[in-house]
Order: sequence, then structure tokens, then C-alpha cells
Amino acid sequence: MSQSSHTRRLSTLITNTINENGELLDQQEVGVDILVKGSEDFFFVFAKHLGTVLQLGGNEIKVLLWCSMNAHLNTNEIVLNKAIKERIARDADISPRSVDNSLTKLCRKEMLKRVDSGVYLVNPDAAWKGKINLKAKRARLFVNYVMEEPQQPLPTDLPGE
Repeated sequence: MSQSSHTRRLSTLITNTINENGELLDQQEVGVDILVKGSEDFFFVFAKHLGTVLQLGGNEIKVLLWCSMNAHLNTNEIVLNKAIKERIARDADISPRSVDNSLTKLCRKEMLKRVDSGVYLVNPDAAWKGKINLKAKRARLFVNYVMEEPQQPLPTDLPGE
């Protein structure tokens, strides 16, 4: 990983794989601490790493970063009308069509959630602006439940009852 002028590697976290006899089988780097100078640097570095993990393209990272930095305080809501999408395109140096395509992909990957025409929520796990105690309330909107066998009847008794 190349380090830009605004970040600095602080430490490396190591995991060890040890067998039942206590012998070290493998040692692997699993993470780093990165020092950033401010919130804009943090969002840039975080979005880049999040993009790698979620296999986001460059345009998707740019749009997510813009939405994260411009979301409303304590709600993570962002209103994206035509003029705002054009501003995103200009700021991110991409086409308006690429902004629309990125929004669609970000919704599919649950980084954004469309709640109304032109109104989106930024997933609080991707970025949060505001009081930390309000984050969990917004995060619940991104939980999905998938039933593996939807034809099976639901149990009438909950565990522990």
C-alpha cells in the first residue's frame, strides 16, 4: 500500500496460527493503523479501503465520499436532485450518467438506501456525521433478513419461552 503525504502507517497487527502442540505454523499481517490529518483525509482513506473490500469502482467511491461528506448531521440523509448530481459530477470529474450508475450500484451494495425520490441515506457503517448515540437508530434501516427456506412454517414458540 503506498502512503500519500497525508497518511502515515503507525503499526502492523499480526495474527499467529499455532497448532495444538504450541508450534507456530503461520504469521500473517491483518491490519494497520493509519494516521490521517483531518476529516477530509479520513473520508478519502476510509472510502478507498471500503471500496477495496466491497469491490467498489472508482466512480462509486467518489460518489460515496461526496455523499458521506455532505450528508445531513445526525440523519445521514442526502437529497440528490438533478442540480446536486451535476455538482457531484463536476466535483468528482465524472459524467452525470456515471453519478446515476454509481448511485444504483451503491444502493445494491447497501452503502446507500433510497428512501424517497431523490432522497438517500448513507449507511452509518460506511460513514456517520453526528452524535454517536443516534447511529444505531439509522443503522437498523440497513438490516436485511433473508429466509433460506421461505416455504417452511415459522415456529410459534420463541427460544426461551
